[in-house]
Amino acid sequence: MQSRVDPLLLTAKGVMLLMGVMILFTALVLAGSAGAVLTTERAKLLADLAAADAPASALGVTFLMITLIVAALAFAAWFIRLTWHLVRSVERGDPFTEENADRLRAMGWTSLLIQLLVIGATASARWLGSFLSDLERYGDLGINGAGFLLPLVLFILARVFRLGTQMRADLEGTV
Repeated sequence: MQSRVDPLLLTAKGVMLLMGVMILFTALVLAGSAGAVLTTERAKLLADLAAADAPASALGVTFLMITLIVAALAFAAWFIRLTWHLVRSVERGDPFTEENADRLRAMGWTSLLIQLLVIGATASARWLGSFLSDLERYGDLGINGAGFLLPLVLFILARVFRLGTQMRADLEGTV
């Protein structure tokens, strides 16, 4: 018996793979930027900050902003990995498992953490943008209501999956 390929699941896997590569590439570039801020570009950045009358803490805030964005990207990669395993379980025809309920709960916490990291990076960019006009355009990196709605939806879905798992176990126990 030949299994049927689900175009939606195939598309989801392709999008996740593409996003994973993009996130990894961006994180590596930003991690390199953090290294440059601390080494080769430090003198130029310090000169630019001094010319803009920025306080001495601006260098640390710059490094903090880059670090927060890299951390958010790392958690986004983790989110995609959890989603990948969820999609694979749907492909196998067995999504209502304790593992998937745990994955959905972890995805909820991960998405909430990403949102908080983005808020920190945005606040840093806004503060630095008051001294460096090049950063003004990065003052809104994605803070919106959906960023806080997604974790709630994932927490609720985790409970639905957990209940579905328990109901299936109960049903199998009665048959």
